[in-house]
Amino acid sequence: MKVRREEMKVAAAKAALLTSALRASAPPAFAALRYDDTRLTSLKDAKFDAAYSAAGKLRAIPEAMWLWVDALRLRAVNS
Repeated sequence: MKVRREEMKVAAAKAALLTSALRASAPPAFAALRYDDTRLTSLKDAKFDAAYSAAGKLRAIPEAMWLWVDALRLRAVNS
């Protein structure tokens, strides 16, 4: 079975988001963590600072970018 590079990036983003949610002091509802392309429009033209630079590099893979932004946001809230 071959796994495409894009699929690997999405899987890694899902793992990062799940890890961030589990480490959160007040874990969010998991239903709220699902990828929703309607919420993606706010990220399409967003400028990312240094903390989010990895997510900015994933613009070609919208699902992975959205998941990483959420994971990084959860990490920032907990630190």
